[in-house]
Amino acid sequence: VVSGPVYPSDLDATNDIDGALALIAACDVTLAAANTVCWMAASAGKEVWNPRNWPARMGAEGRNDLPGFPQIRVSWRNREGEDHAGLPWSPAMDAIADEIRKRTAEAA
Repeated sequence: VVSGPVYPSDLDATNDIDGALALIAACDVTLAAANTVCWMAASAGKEVWNPRNWPARMGAEGRNDLPGFPQIRVSWRNREGEDHAGLPWSPAMDAIADEIRKRTAEAA
């Protein structure tokens, strides 16, 4: 379990956009909610894994990517028509964990 930031202690991740982008560029993949890190990584052309709630926005219904951002891979917490309130994140995070295991095995 990670506690606290997982970036260099001398990086001001709030005010140093160049430093934050350099850190993102050094990563193989970025796992992020739909936040600034997600959009910065996608804008830089990096692969992003993005756990999300349904209902989707931006026309992503039924897709595992987002229109205009094909490098963002969406893992859904719930399915169309399901209320996400109280549902666990395990379906979305399990899908991401499976992909990490697959890539790790392929790289070995």
